[in-house]
Amino acid sequence: MRNIVPSVSRLENWKPISEWDDDISGVPPYLEKDRQIILNARVELNWKELSFDRRLKKAKKLIEEDNSPTFAFREVKMSYDYNRAVKLGLKDTIDAYKERTSRIYEIDEKNKVVRIYHDRVGLIRRIHDETNKTVASIQNLMQLHIMMKGMTYYTYKTWKKGNMESKFDFDGDWSLITVN
Repeated sequence: MRNIVPSVSRLENWKPISEWDDDISGVPPYLEKDRQIILNARVELNWKELSFDRRLKKAKKLIEEDNSPTFAFREVKMSYDYNRAVKLGLKDTIDAYKERTSRIYEIDEKNKVVRIYHDRVGLIRRIHDETNKTVASIQNLMQLHIMMKGMTYYTYKTWKKGNMESKFDFDGDWSLITVN
């Protein structure tokens, strides 16, 4: 790649770049080496571009499979930054991952209801309204609610790992409610 600038310069002395065809044909024999350097550089740049596209697709696939964006980018030898990911076109994929993994599943055995909270704020608000208690952490609040109401809670990853959806008959007795 270092020899490309002098090679371009020498070939430009022979013929302006705007007049070159894709193969830079018609080059005099003494400029053949410079022509090859430029053609090889084009191939190398195309290969890097193709390799980058593959790495980006692999990162997207890993995120869609519920791996964290940081992990996915590290797997493809890139550093993760949300703004950079947005520029690379992965905003929707990362936002969907964040929405999915922030879910909390509440199982009410008595009423045969599974509620999905898309964030902890809705759950905290509802438990606070029911218990009239102000608790600093979500864990303490959920423990209080478990003791008072007999509820069971799962995070998205625990729910998925335990394949919990298969344990409930949503076509029969159980109902699935999405909250907030």
